[in-house]
Amino acid sequence: MNVVFEERLNAFLVNSIDPFDLPSLLRFLKEPVSKSALNDLSDYLQFNQLAYLGPSVEGAAPRWISRAGLFTGKSAVVSPTRSDLSAGAFVPASSLVPFANPGLLPHEYSFRYKGEELGKVMLTVSPGEIYPRFAFFGEEYAPQYLACDNEENDRKLSELDYADPIEMVTTAFDARKLYWNESFVPGDRILATLTDWKTSTFELSVIHSADVDRDKETGWIAAMDAALKECFIMIGPAASIDEQLSFAWYLRQEELNTPDAPPLFEYLERSSEVALEYFGVETRLWYAGVEIPAQETWNFVLPSKPETITEEALANLGIPLNERIIQSYVLDGFFLREPDAAGTLERLLPVCQGHASIATPLVERAVRIARSFWESRYNRFADHEKGVLRGRLVRLHGDLVSLVQSLKQNKIRPETIPDQWAIILMQIMTHLIPSMESLDYSADGKSLDLEAAWGNLEGMEEHFLDAQAVIQSLLPILINRRLTVLRQEEDPDETTKEQPDA
Repeated sequence: MNVVFEERLNAFLVNSIDPFDLPSLLRFLKEPVSKSALNDLSDYLQFNQLAYLGPSVEGAAPRWISRAGLFTGKSAVVSPTRSDLSAGAFVPASSLVPFANPGLLPHEYSFRYKGEELGKVMLTVSPGEIYPRFAFFGEEYAPQYLACDNEENDRKLSELDYADPIEMVTTAFDARKLYWNESFVPGDRILATLTDWKTSTFELSVIHSADVDRDKETGWIAAMDAALKECFIMIGPAASIDEQLSFAWYLRQEELNTPDAPPLFEYLERSSEVALEYFGVETRLWYAGVEIPAQETWNFVLPSKPETITEEALANLGIPLNERIIQSYVLDGFFLREPDAAGTLERLLPVCQGHASIATPLVERAVRIARSFWESRYNRFADHEKGVLRGRLVRLHGDLVSLVQSLKQNKIRPETIPDQWAIILMQIMTHLIPSMESLDYSADGKSLDLEAAWGNLEGMEEHFLDAQAVIQSLLPILINRRLTVLRQEEDPDETTKEQPDA
């Protein structure tokens, strides 16, 4: 998928709430309708969780529904905290996952009460109070969400090197009229009905505690438990909690679409089947008390779907490269004033270890094309600030892949490494690739926030060094354990052999 096509497709998906079929969508996008185009579009939608396939009707083309179509007109149940009520405010945080557009931040949402838009107010909160409210974005990302909320938080966190300040400020919405007019008391709930997915606009009303059907509420908890367990089987930990909840809602939407649902935070408190569990340095929804397993192989899955034959081949080999990452290595070579491609290839080709005969020609060709393109265009002076950052990103990418290659060579599987360090390595790569791409291919023409990019890099480097130190210290034990298992498989246990008569 090229960038222009992706932009047109995404524009369609955020604005379309009616079911659609893929041939009609391709014609709308003025693209040829062919079997390969239909397969590519289907793969892209599923890979990026942008739309869901509806039930099939015999003789008709399969119908899809976008996330906008799935959630528009549907309602989330939310329970304001006592501090919200005392301030006459509503803090959305992550309480509207998965209904809200994940491309927007909570302070960018819009709320209406009886058709009137709620104004914004700023509340002073402690990290201990506000961080848990970001649980469905991943509480580990709460500081980043709050830094994006306003400049004051960003300044405080930067000055403290992202340690927790004593106080922070969060955007809230003025809900005094709603609370007063509806005689709202603790235990009552807000029903937030999504009216515009693109802008995350919600119409608010109130459900009084006495009006909740408790039997239906209990049934909803059982339905969500079942939906999430189906989700775990089908898509595992996915890319985020938002993706898990969205897919679960899609699977059981008829049962889950009711005003008698509990708020999502209350659901987690009451469910004995599902909980937030650690997934490397992140969190996901999972079976309560069960560790989320690492993937079975060291093959990296890149966050974006392959766009060219070269990228398709590298992806099939499990090699964490695409043409944009190769260009990052090439630009790094220019920044280092290397006279030819030798240094770039010296850093790149170890990434292809184990598949050199297939991957090396592809990478060499991509490097040759990229160098030819940039040779007359590259300006080292203009690239100085980005060049230093890019160099660090490239080194981290190379070091991470080298560590994984050494584990592959020693036949150490991800699931044999304790304490989820293998998952952490995979997550670093998942965040590293977009960081490298955004440096030279920023989305929507927006200028890159270099200070934030440096902060993200330093966080990834810190996690990598921790993982590297632990794994290397464990390597002799892991190798010995693997050899012991192999010997046991080759030689049956002596105690099972027949013993002679006494």
